[in-house]
Amino acid sequence: MEKLRVGLLVGREKSLVSALLQEITSNYPHVDVGIARLGAVELGEDCRYSVIVDRLSHVVPFYKAYLKHALVSGVYVINNPFVSSSDDKFHQVSLAHKLGLLTPKTVLLPNHYFLENYSPSRELVSHPLPVDWYEVAEEVGLPCILKDAEKGEWSELHICHSVDELMENYRHTSTRTVMVQELIDWDLFVRCLVIGEEVIPMYFDFQKKRYLPGSQGIPNKLEESIMSDSSKIVKELGYDINLVEWAVYEDKAFLIDCFNPIPDIDPDAMEESDFKWAIKALAELLNQITIKIANGEAIYRNPKLGS
Repeated sequence: MEKLRVGLLVGREKSLVSALLQEITSNYPHVDVGIARLGAVELGEDCRYSVIVDRLSHVVPFYKAYLKHALVSGVYVINNPFVSSSDDKFHQVSLAHKLGLLTPKTVLLPNHYFLENYSPSRELVSHPLPVDWYEVAEEVGLPCILKDAEKGEWSELHICHSVDELMENYRHTSTRTVMVQELIDWDLFVRCLVIGEEVIPMYFDFQKKRYLPGSQGIPNKLEESIMSDSSKIVKELGYDINLVEWAVYEDKAFLIDCFNPIPDIDPDAMEESDFKWAIKALAELLNQITIKIANGEAIYRNPKLGS
């Protein structure tokens, strides 16, 4: 079989790179994998890689533009940059709701500020009506969570115990798009790492800031349902790799977040057994993709749909 080049677009992830190189060298010698080396690119220039694993474009805009060019040129990019660039948290919770998954009650809010020199009387004639904050609070309940609707971090999340507190935190959102969500009190918090067709549930303790070993006593049927639904939503979104977060309360699992296309894969951030699982799953995913390419199977990915 033709030996295809796989480029790893990574930053400081030395443990991931070392473990993945060892796994592929030992079990998939037909895969030529190494650190991706990217520089200035000319229009129409062919990419030197058949597959690129993206772990860095979320912090380096040049890479995002390069990966879109590479995908259009026929390179298989993990994850599809057209999907991750345009996705947002409200879309994901909306899709999850459409698929029949349990989600917190959610309200998308209009921006508090707009770009300078834009005004409702001129450019923004479709400017939304003022927010009825008491209606929002009645819909999601109090306390509630104010969070970024796009790519926000946990640091940008605010728990609001009153309408006044909700309004005050909203005033500091500037031009960001935010949403209000029902606060789910959970017994367990589960993060499902999805890599290709494989899924592993990991239980996170926010007080200790670490993952816990084992299934933590969750019923097998519920765990299987969480894993199946995680795989389902990730496929619908068009990702190869993603992390789906669930809050489990009284044997019900609420989907909290599924926009984590570059999740931590690090032995310092997860259980050692889970890290080893992730490396094997990623190596097998790359193996399957390169086999399809070598066999001439069409795996072109629609830039708009991710498939």
